[in-house]
Amino acid sequence: MWSIMNALKDFTELHDAIEAELKKRLPLLDTVALYDPTDIAPGESFKIDTPAVLIEMVEAKPGRAVTGGRIPFNCEFALHCILSSKTPDLPLAVRNLAAMVALVVGYTEEDAEKNQITDFVVSGRQNWGLGDIGVESVPIDSINLYPGSFKPGKGGKEKAFGFDSMIVTFEQQIHLGNLLINPPTFLPGQVEIEGSDSVGVDGWT
Repeated sequence: MWSIMNALKDFTELHDAIEAELKKRLPLLDTVALYDPTDIAPGESFKIDTPAVLIEMVEAKPGRAVTGGRIPFNCEFALHCILSSKTPDLPLAVRNLAAMVALVVGYTEEDAEKNQITDFVVSGRQNWGLGDIGVESVPIDSINLYPGSFKPGKGGKEKAFGFDSMIVTFEQQIHLGNLLINPPTFLPGQVEIEGSDSVGVDGWT
């Protein structure tokens, strides 16, 4: 199968490949970037040029092991599809944007063209061009679309509902290898965690 010396290096390599494919296939997008809630200070906001897709990895569960020194993960990704509230027929427009993104997630450019012209492709082959280094194809039946709400600062008990965004989720099996051989270098820094009288993580600020 895959050699440990020819395996996916890290999650950065996968993110860059997803971002590049979305930009290539959907040139109408003004923003394709990493979803980074840590970049939002409390009480502050930032602007996003729309149409936009923000890429988030929701979780990584243990995957199907193929040994050889690789670490298998079954990852769940969420692509936040965002349109300005000034967009005409916003609820319908953002659903259509999410549908276009889902097509890219499910099918390669070649397979998408076959679907439109001649053959119906039952199984997708979308591995973001990384199939040779341990990224398996996205299962078509793992792709979901549902309404989201991109409102920084909302979360926990303070839920926010709306139709300013749609979220496309999907699962993908990956196998990390070179990460073990060439560990990344992290910048030194300091993190301050304050405690309170509350119990558990709710007591952290």
